Amino acid sequence: MIGALCSILDVLKIPFVKELASDELSQVPNMPMAFNALCLLLKSEIPIMPEDDIQQEEEEFLMQFEQAQCEIANTISVIASEGVKEIKE
Repeated sequence: MIGALCSILDVLKIPFVKELASDELSQVPNMPMAFNALCLLLKSEIPIMPEDDIQQEEEEFLMQFEQAQCEIANTISVIASEGVKEIKE
């Protein structure tokens, strides 16, 4: 599941190319839903008690989950910075 999420994030990093005038009107309203879903994943935590004995499988999953959260943050950063360079110039 983490791999699928990372693939989705890779697609979200591709700049939006507007082909028709109506593209912006149909796609932009969907962005808040996407950002809300990403923020929920970004803020999610997997509770671990100090006395819990974590197996190697669980430890690997936790590492993958943390990597996915970093990718979510990177994706949001890429989307937010889209077009900033052009505006500065």
